[in-house]
Amino acid sequence: MTDIWSFLGIQPTEDAVLIKRAYMARLKFHHPEEDPEGFQKLRTAYDAALKEAKDIQRQTQAPSAVNADTDHPGVFDDWTEDSVHERDLPDIQEQNSSNSLPAALANEFLLQAVDLYDDIQTRVDEDRWITLLEDEKFSGFETRQRLQFEVLRLFADRAWAPGPVWRLLDETFAWSSMEIEMQELFPKTYVDYVMMQLEGFWDLRYDYVTDSMTPLDELEQFLAARSNAQICLVQGNVEGAEHWLREAAQIMPEEPDLNRMIGELCLQYSNWEEAFQAFKRMEASGNAEVHHNSDLAYCMLQLGMLEDAYSMYQKVLVHTPDDAQALTGAAQCLEQLGRIKESRELYLRIKQLCPWDLHAHTQIDTLNQRLEQQMKMRLEVEDRPDQMKTLDELAGLYMEQQQYDQAVGVWLQLVQLGELTARQNYQLGYSLHQEEQYEKATRYYAAAGNAENKDEAFLLELRYQTGINAYQQSDYPAAIQQFELVLALDPGHLLSLRYLAVMSKEAQRFEEAVLYYKKALDIEDLWFLHADLGSCYYHLDQYEESVFHFGKAKLDDDKGQEHYFEYGSALRLNGQYREAVQIFDADIERNNHPYAYYNRAFARFMLKEFELCRADLRIFMELVPGDSQFDANLISGISSFYLKDWNAAVSFFNEMLKYLPSDMDRAQYIKLFAAALLAARRFKEVIQPLEEVLRLDDQNEWAMLHTVRVHAELQNWDKIEGSLEMYFETFDLQSRNPYIWFYGGVFLYYVNNYKEAAKFFKLAYQGGLRGDTCSYYSLVLYQLGESHDALSMAREALQDRPGHGEYEERLKQMEEQMNKRKNLFARLGLLPTAANKPVVQNLDYPDILGDPQLQNEYPGVVIKQ
Repeated sequence: MTDIWSFLGIQPTEDAVLIKRAYMARLKFHHPEEDPEGFQKLRTAYDAALKEAKDIQRQTQAPSAVNADTDHPGVFDDWTEDSVHERDLPDIQEQNSSNSLPAALANEFLLQAVDLYDDIQTRVDEDRWITLLEDEKFSGFETRQRLQFEVLRLFADRAWAPGPVWRLLDETFAWSSMEIEMQELFPKTYVDYVMMQLEGFWDLRYDYVTDSMTPLDELEQFLAARSNAQICLVQGNVEGAEHWLREAAQIMPEEPDLNRMIGELCLQYSNWEEAFQAFKRMEASGNAEVHHNSDLAYCMLQLGMLEDAYSMYQKVLVHTPDDAQALTGAAQCLEQLGRIKESRELYLRIKQLCPWDLHAHTQIDTLNQRLEQQMKMRLEVEDRPDQMKTLDELAGLYMEQQQYDQAVGVWLQLVQLGELTARQNYQLGYSLHQEEQYEKATRYYAAAGNAENKDEAFLLELRYQTGINAYQQSDYPAAIQQFELVLALDPGHLLSLRYLAVMSKEAQRFEEAVLYYKKALDIEDLWFLHADLGSCYYHLDQYEESVFHFGKAKLDDDKGQEHYFEYGSALRLNGQYREAVQIFDADIERNNHPYAYYNRAFARFMLKEFELCRADLRIFMELVPGDSQFDANLISGISSFYLKDWNAAVSFFNEMLKYLPSDMDRAQYIKLFAAALLAARRFKEVIQPLEEVLRLDDQNEWAMLHTVRVHAELQNWDKIEGSLEMYFETFDLQSRNPYIWFYGGVFLYYVNNYKEAAKFFKLAYQGGLRGDTCSYYSLVLYQLGESHDALSMAREALQDRPGHGEYEERLKQMEEQMNKRKNLFARLGLLPTAANKPVVQNLDYPDILGDPQLQNEYPGVVIKQ
C-alpha cells in the first residue's frame, strides 16, 4: 500500500497509541463481516504503520513523552505496542467464517471501549462501563473468550483508568484468577500493575483530573508520571519517585494524590516543611482524608506547631477514636505543652488498645515519675487542705502503678491529716488487701461500708472486694454474706456467683455449687465455669454430666490442665475408655500425675490392653510406693492371668496379699493366688493357700476338689485319702463333682484296689468325663480281666483326644498283649498282667476358675484340661 497514513487518516507518527486509535476508528467503516477486503487493507496499513513508527523511534532515539528522562525510566517502558503484539496473543480478526459473528461482536465491544476511554469524562463513569459490560449482545461465551485478552491488550495503551473501572472489568473477565496465564502473554510490569489495580491496593483518584481544563495529551502525560511515581514509592525507589513527582507537578501541581505522594516522600527525607506544604495543598483542595490529616499533624508536631498539631490530631480522633498513631501524636503534643496528666491519660488509653506498645509503656513510666516529683514538691509548700488533695492524687497514682506498699504509706499520711472519705477508706483497704494484709484491710472496708453512700456502683465494688478479702481469710460466712449483698444489687454479678460456687465446692456441698455454676453459665458461657461444674458432677458420681461439661470446657495446654485427671476419671467411670486413655495421656505428658498412670491402667484393662495396663501399674507402683498397692497388684495379677503369664500372676497376687485390707474377704483373694499357682502347676506351693481357704471357708468345694487334685498330682497317697473323706462327708452324692470320682479312682488304681477304682472311674465316666478318665478306666478294666471293655475304653480315650501319645501307647500295649497271649492265658486260666503303671503327670483337672468368686473376677474365662 503506497500511503498507509492516508488510509489510516492521520499524519505519520511514532506514537503507537495514536496509530491504534486511528485503526479502531477506521474499523467502523471496514467491518470484517461487512467489508472483508477493506478490513484486510486496514489491517495491513495498521501493521505497516506500527513497524514504521518503531523504525522512526530507532533512528531518532527520541524519548517518549512519558519517559523523558533516560536516567529514570518508567516502570511501564516495556508496554509498547510491539512488546504486546510480539507475544502469542489471540488475534480476533483472524477467524474463519464459522466464527465471524463472535469476532464482529468483539470488535464492536472494543470500539465502544475505546470511545469510553478516550473521553476523560466517560473514562471515570462507572455506570457507562457497567452498561457496556452488561450489554447482552456481548455476553456470548465465544465473544467473552475472545475479549478476555484483547481487552487487556487494548488497555496496555490505555492503562490510566480508575481502580473501580479495572475491578468492573475483572468481574466480567476474571483476570485476578489468571495471573499466571497473563504473565505468559504480557510484560511482567504490566501484569503487576493490573493486579495492583484489581486488588485495590492504592487507588489514585480521577475527580480532580476530570474537572481540569488541561489538554488530553497533557493529562495522559500527567497520569503516566503520577502512576510511575506511585509504583516507585511502593517499590521503595525514592529517587525515581522524586523524578516522576517533579514531572507530574509541572503539569498539575495542585492535584491531591500528587501532593499526598510528595508529602509522603518528604516524610521519608524528614523534610517536614516541604511535607507540611504538600499536605496543606492537599487539604486546600478539599480532598484530604483522615490519615493525611494525621500526616499533616505529624509535620506540625515536628515543626513545633504544637497547638495546631494537637487540634489536627483531635480532628482525626473524631473520626477514628482508636487511632493509635493519632493518640500517640496528641499525647506527644500535650507532653511538650506541659499538660502531663492529659498526656498520661492518652498513653494509658494507647496501652489499653495496644498492650504491646513499648513506647506507651515507657512514656507512662516517665510521666508517672514526673507527676510523682511534681506532687512531692507541691506537698512541701501546700497548706493542709491542698496537701490532703495532693496526697489523694499521689496515692491514686501509686495504685494505678500497682505500687500498693507506696500507696498504703501515702494513705496513712492522709489518715493523720484528717478523716478519710468512704472512697478513700475503700482504696486504703484495697491497697492493704493487695499487700496481703487482710485483717487490716477488713477494718477499712468496714469503715467505707459504714459511711453514708448511695452510689450503687461504689457499694457493689466495695461489697465484692470485702467478700474477696473475707474469702482470703477463710471467713466463708462473712464472704458469703458480702457476695449475697452484691447479688442483691446485681443478680447477674458473675464473679460473685463463682466465688459462692467455689466456696460451696470447697465445703463439699456439691449440689449447692452446681446451682451457682449453672446460674453463672446462664449469664456467660465460660470455659472455666464448665470445668468447675464438671468437677462438681464428678464428685457427685454423675459422670455423664461431668463428661459433658468437661467437654464443653475444651481443656488444652493453656487452660484447665488441673482438671485433666478428673475428666479422664469421669470418662473411665462413664465407660468411655478410649477417650479416657487420651485424656490421661495428656495429663501424664503435661503434669506427670502418678494417679493418671493408675487410672489409665484401669481404662486399658477394660479395653483388654493387658500388657499396657501392667506397664502403667508398674510405673505407678514405682512413683507411689505403698499407696493403692493392693488394687495395683490385683489388676496386674488379673492382667497377667489374661495374658497366661501364670508366674507373673503368682508374684502379683502374692504381693497383693501383703496389702489386703482387714475388712475384705481374705478367702476370695487367697483363691486368686491359689488359682495362679494351679495354672503355673506349682503344686507344692499351692497346698498352703488351699488349706487357708478351707480354714476360712470349710464348705468351699473348689478348694477341697483342687486339694485332692494336688495330692494326686504329687502322688501324696497318704494324704489324698483324708482329703477325699472330707469331701465325701461335706457333699452328698448328687452334688459331687465328677472329678472327685476321677481323682479317687486314680488313688485307688495306684494302691492296687482295682475293683473300687473301677467303681470310681465308672461314676466319673457317667458324670461326662472322658480323656484321662477313659484311659485310666481302661487300665483298671484290663487288670480286672475285662479285656474287651478295656480296649473299648482305651479307644474312646484316643477318640476324645486324637494324637495323644500316652493314650496311643497304652492302647498299643493292650492290643499286643491281647493278641500274643490270648490262647496261652485261656489254656492256663490266667489273667493277663498290665505293663508297668504310668507315671502320674498332667492329670485332667476341672476349671481352675470354677469357684463363683473367681468367675466374678474372670467372667467367661475357663482354664481346664
